[in-house]
Order: sequence, then C-alpha cells, then structure tokens
Amino acid sequence: MWVVTALTAAYFCGTVPYIKAMIRERFNNRLLAGTVAWHAAVALLTLVGAGTGYLPWAHAALWVLLA
Repeated sequence: MWVVTALTAAYFCGTVPYIKAMIRERFNNRLLAGTVAWHAAVALLTLVGAGTGYLPWAHAALWVLLA
C-alpha cells in the first residue's frame, strides 16, 4: 500500500514541473527533458517493483501507459 502511495506521489511530483514546462517555460528544453526523464525513471522503477513482486503488474502497466 505504501509503495503505491509513494509512486502516486512521485507521479504528481513529476507532473507539476511537466505542466510548468509546457505552459510557462515553453522554451526551456532542459526542464522538459528533466521531467520526461523523471517519468521514465519512475516507470522503470514500477517495472522493477512488479518484477520483484512489490507491485501488481496492472499498476506497472498503468504507469508505463501514463509515462
């Protein structure tokens, strides 16, 4: 339960800068690349978590779909 809560918090912590990069910082490619890298890293973390049995595969698939 705490793992899913932490990953949901990680998703929202990465989404806020992503929206900022899309609206206010349109020409800041460095911020955009950082937010995309953040989402990719957490997506990889969910796949590892699903592979080790800490997360259900459905949660990992949803994360990869959202990332």
